[in-house]
Amino acid sequence: MIAEDASLSLLKSQYQHLVDAKIQQHQSRKKESRTVITEWNFGDLADSQTIKSHGIEMVAYPALQYQDDKLSLELMSDEVEALETHAQAVLFLIRTELVDKLRYLQKKLPLQKACLCYAPYGTCQDLTQQVIDRALHQLVPYPEKVRRQADYEATLENVRGHWIESAQAVAVQVNAIFIQHQVIAKRVRGRVNPRWLASIADIHPQLDALISKDFVRNTPEEWFKQISRYLKGLEVRLDKIEQDPSKDQVAIRQIQPVLKAYQALAQESAYQNLPGLVEIRWLIEELRLSLFAQPMKTLMPISVPRIEKKIKAL
Repeated sequence: MIAEDASLSLLKSQYQHLVDAKIQQHQSRKKESRTVITEWNFGDLADSQTIKSHGIEMVAYPALQYQDDKLSLELMSDEVEALETHAQAVLFLIRTELVDKLRYLQKKLPLQKACLCYAPYGTCQDLTQQVIDRALHQLVPYPEKVRRQADYEATLENVRGHWIESAQAVAVQVNAIFIQHQVIAKRVRGRVNPRWLASIADIHPQLDALISKDFVRNTPEEWFKQISRYLKGLEVRLDKIEQDPSKDQVAIRQIQPVLKAYQALAQESAYQNLPGLVEIRWLIEELRLSLFAQPMKTLMPISVPRIEKKIKAL
């Protein structure tokens, strides 16, 4: 007995390094595991393997690892970390093997208009790379599951045949998004009707959350496809405010409890990147359509009580 606690995560944080050390010792004796990888020529990777050390058995997780601009085969003690590390390495290997496609996309993507609108956030080179990365993730949505050599080879050929086409399609989406964003931004900046001030104060953070420095790379795929709808919802909302600002303020009061509850959870480190919280963040966009942009339709039945129930369930 080394230690005892009701929290498994706490025990792992305190003693995981002991398992890591044993695995490192095992790998140091297996020098071939440190061979630098330039292509997938090492067969299939097992999901896990058992290591024996002084009569004690430990489970280790094989993974490709990208570190210091090199790929190698490693054994890791934490399954989640191993999957994340392997996913990044698989994508790096694909980029390395298809460097000609990558260089073509870096030079030829039609993003001139989007780059002008993106200037307040970063460089055109950065935006271009985000588009390239999103297209790759569309073609390889679960790189952590690519563990058989035949699967990798099939994945590589699929990317080889469709990466340019997919990236061009994403570029068209991104251009359209930035054109919409620019139109809305002009309407909500500068001098506005004083009766609009409460509405504009609510719209600004929504717009900033939809279009940010890394939104092309980080927005989940199912919601990235909806950004144009949400921007269209803002256009409809602005038209409706012109007709009756007081009705918009009633809707703001309805949505405020949900926004405050979500923001409180989003600031807690334990909840960040939690799939359930990510879903709630985008369901709030659907709720905004329902409250502010009728007669636009939502993807699913949505209401304040439905989202409050999901928040409580977290």
